[in-house]
Amino acid sequence: MKKLLVLLLVISLCLVGCSKEEEKNSVDENQQTKSEVKEEKTMYLTLRLNMRLLPESRWAIEDALAEILEHDDIGEVAGGGTGLNPDTAEVEYCDIEIDLYDEKYYDKLKDILKNYIKIAKGSKLESDKEAIDVGNLEGMAIHLKSKYITEKDYEGDESGNFVDKLIELMGKQYYAYSYSENVDELILYFYGLSYDTMSNSIKDYINSNSIFKESRIEQIA
Repeated sequence: MKKLLVLLLVISLCLVGCSKEEEKNSVDENQQTKSEVKEEKTMYLTLRLNMRLLPESRWAIEDALAEILEHDDIGEVAGGGTGLNPDTAEVEYCDIEIDLYDEKYYDKLKDILKNYIKIAKGSKLESDKEAIDVGNLEGMAIHLKSKYITEKDYEGDESGNFVDKLIELMGKQYYAYSYSENVDELILYFYGLSYDTMSNSIKDYINSNSIFKESRIEQIA
């Protein structure tokens, strides 16, 4: 009788163990199936920014976009990069890689880029089907001759250096800043609502400051 009970107990334990293992395998298969379905539905896009931003400046845009995508559970930022001009080493563009969890969120993404993320005109949202124009900011580049800029100018005073003062003068028009350097020049990049308004707001300061001697201003977006 005892042998029969022991045998029944062993069989029961084996059945329970098999059942748990089958359940685990079933869960793993379901998770794998969901992952495969998600992979099939994912839409891969590139946001090519018409902005001459160093990585740390681009990261601010990446972080803002990633926060919205993750909050709405519609996608994620997969990475980004910066493109340099091989002749001048000047930043020409940068891009952000976006993974949308489903194509049905495409219009939502376009709305986010239009109304919530500040990027320059001339930027493009690229997929394997199309490339559409996005962006609402205008860009301004100021080319300064390095020979007129001293270490003291870079350090500035209690109110900041010349870059801080330019940003202060632009006020609410200003949204983003970056720069690049070559042998002869320091180039400042500013992005805001209006090129004309930004350039007019700093005109007097530039005309009265020696570090801007022989400088030039151009619209870049």
